[in-house]
Amino acid sequence: MKLYFYLFFLLFLQISSLPCFGQSERPETIVIPVATLGNISESRRQIIQNTLNRELTKYFRLVPQDKFEAAQEKAFDELEFEECTEDQCIILIQEYLQVENVFSLQLVEEDGDTQLSLTWVGLDEKKVASDFCQGCKTNDLNEKIVVLMKDLVRQINQIEQRESTISDTSGEPSDFQLRGIIGTGSSDNPSYSNMSLYFLIGNWGVGFSDFHLKNTSSANEKYELNNQSLDVSYSFGDAYTFTTGLGFIVAGEAKSSTMNLKSTEVSGYRALGM
Repeated sequence: MKLYFYLFFLLFLQISSLPCFGQSERPETIVIPVATLGNISESRRQIIQNTLNRELTKYFRLVPQDKFEAAQEKAFDELEFEECTEDQCIILIQEYLQVENVFSLQLVEEDGDTQLSLTWVGLDEKKVASDFCQGCKTNDLNEKIVVLMKDLVRQINQIEQRESTISDTSGEPSDFQLRGIIGTGSSDNPSYSNMSLYFLIGNWGVGFSDFHLKNTSSANEKYELNNQSLDVSYSFGDAYTFTTGLGFIVAGEAKSSTMNLKSTEVSGYRALGM
C-alpha cells in the first residue's frame, strides 16, 4: 500500500506541472476614449481616462490604442456616414479585432454637476452603470468610476454564470481537481508530519494520507509510529469550501529502538475536516 501511495504522489507532481486549461487569463477589452459634454477641460478628461484604464486592467487586458484607431478608421471607410451609428461601428471594430468586450465612459457636465455613464458592450448584451455627482471635483469622479466599474463587472459575471448554467446540460459537476495537504508539527516531544493527496470529481474525493509520529515517554522510551490510510472526502460551499471525510488505516508500523520492538499490525480510522 505504501508503494501505491508514493506512485500516487508522483502522479500528482506530474499532473500539477502540466498547463492548467481551467484557468484562463484576463480577457481583452476595447476602451473607447472618454466622451465629454459640457464644461470639462482636456486635462480633467485625461485624468478620468487614466483612472478608467487603471480600473479596467484589474479585470481585462487592454487593446493597444493604435490597434483600436486602425480598426475604427477601417470601420469608417467601410460604412457610409449615415450608416455608421455608434452600435454598428462598435460591432465592426469588435469583428476586426476579434475582441468580445468594449467599454466606454461618457461625462455630461452642467452647472458644476456631472453625470457619469459607463457602458459595456458584449457580443450579445449591453450593460450601463451610471451615477450623478453634484459639484464633484476630479478626485470624487475618480472614486465614482471605481464604484461603477465594480458594479459593471458584477453584472458581467452574472451574465457569464447564467450562460454557463444554461450550457451545462449534464446536471452534474464536471470539474476535476488534485488537492494536496502537507503539514508538520514539532516540539520537544512529540513531533509529527502528515501528507495527504486527493483526486476530486465534483464534490467527492478519494486519496491517501501518510502520517508519521515520533514520541519519547517519561521513561525515556522512544517510539516511532507510521501509518497510511485510504480516505474518502466530500466538499461543499460556494464562497468558502468546507471538506469533511473519513480515512481507513490500511498499512503502517510501530517500533521502539530502546525496547527493540516492532509491529506491522494496524487498525483504526481517521476523521478529517478543512
